[in-house]
Amino acid sequence: MIPLRLRTACLLSAALSSAALLALACGDSSSSGPGAEPPQTQREPSTPMVPSAPAQQTPSTGSGSTNPPPSPPPVMATGSAGSGATGEAPQGPVDLATNPAQGPSTANGGPAPDAGAAQPGTPPQQPQPPAPAAFAPCPSDGSACRIMPLGDSITFGFASSGGGYRVELFRQALAAQRDITFVGVVAPGGQNAPNGPNMVNGQPFPRNHEGFSGFTISGGGAGSLAAQVDNAIAQTDPNIILLLIGTNDVNGNINLGQAPQRLAALLDQIINDAPNALLVVAQIIPTMNQQTNTRVQAYNAAIPALVQARAAAGKHIELLDLFTPFSSNPNFNSLMSDNLHPNDTGYALMGQTWFNAIEDVLPQP
Repeated sequence: MIPLRLRTACLLSAALSSAALLALACGDSSSSGPGAEPPQTQREPSTPMVPSAPAQQTPSTGSGSTNPPPSPPPVMATGSAGSGATGEAPQGPVDLATNPAQGPSTANGGPAPDAGAAQPGTPPQQPQPPAPAAFAPCPSDGSACRIMPLGDSITFGFASSGGGYRVELFRQALAAQRDITFVGVVAPGGQNAPNGPNMVNGQPFPRNHEGFSGFTISGGGAGSLAAQVDNAIAQTDPNIILLLIGTNDVNGNINLGQAPQRLAALLDQIINDAPNALLVVAQIIPTMNQQTNTRVQAYNAAIPALVQARAAAGKHIELLDLFTPFSSNPNFNSLMSDNLHPNDTGYALMGQTWFNAIEDVLPQP
């Protein structure tokens, strides 16, 4: 309880106009008015609070005047980019998952997209389908891959020691431990009689083939290859067909204007007969005559488009360039036996090139 003498002094000081003197004389916080505050020398910094009631009077600055209440500091949501707007302080951490409107802001004040979340209007990503299995024409039961060498006298192996390019192709397959065999049907008259060595690197050499001396694509010369295809494929069911044809058409200048169309018809015939086989179509080798080579190059230039069109349609067909391995050799003449046919060295080059083309589809042990 305040003593009587001090209470009397307080009553007298009430007449004074200075509220600061009154507060100093009284010193009783329980009797201070709504606007009274402790002297500024005793004030401690505090975290700004958002007022819960209408604006209150601020402490005196010592001049006797009252300033308007300062604006509360900006309140930022967790993770905000800070748009500078003020607002009511959140009552706890902001959950952006349940309060998306309070998420990160962009430069214009709008919500920024979350790089890890699906955006509005964007369909969810679908899992990628597995890559299709690589084409495998050869048997998977451990039996030999059946290869049909198909063509003219170069396929037959004319001017070689026997077997032509087929000998080196078989040798390369043995070295790579690929199990292959050659198939063919001896035609009436025996133009494609089996030939070649009996053994290669200690293994029996498969001597069958579909090579016919003097044959053209589909007529003229010594005969038509197209006329032999249906029966040969039906009887041997080849997994891979190696087609090399056109040398006699070009050398004999036989209906060359229609050669691409005739070759296209032969490709479709083979694909129809053996839709599950791989057809490898070779561009023919150069000759020893430069004038003839001009026609060779024109014929070869038409083949890629024929192959590409069928490959684009889903057919199992590939192109092989046999021209360049010969023409790029500075000792080209050393690869040839005569104007049209390779010697054993040239045939070995062909066999290696054929093997490189089909190695990836031959089954491994």
